[in-house]
Amino acid sequence: TPMQQALADCLDEADREYEGEPSYYAWLAKSYARKRRVLADALRAACVEPLPSQGGYFVVGDVSNLLELMPDEYRDGSVAADWAFCRWLAAEHGVVAIPSSPFFTDEPS
Repeated sequence: TPMQQALADCLDEADREYEGEPSYYAWLAKSYARKRRVLADALRAACVEPLPSQGGYFVVGDVSNLLELMPDEYRDGSVAADWAFCRWLAAEHGVVAIPSSPFFTDEPS
């Protein structure tokens, strides 16, 4: 079909040199690595220690040292500490973060 041919052409094009890199994929990986470094540096400046990462779109930061700054009104016990922290961060500081606890469980699979 025309759509399959267009997709195949795009994949072939992405394997060619792009912006001084061997391929679009190499350029994209380098671009994300640069952005990850900028974000990690900004997190460190805000006293959030980024966890080591070799790739991916998200940067995960350890905020355990900042939880004591969160007002008690956000610690109602109905949600995990990271949810409460993210809610406080958004409500009081206009910064939106994604809590990581929903992605983990102590329950055996």
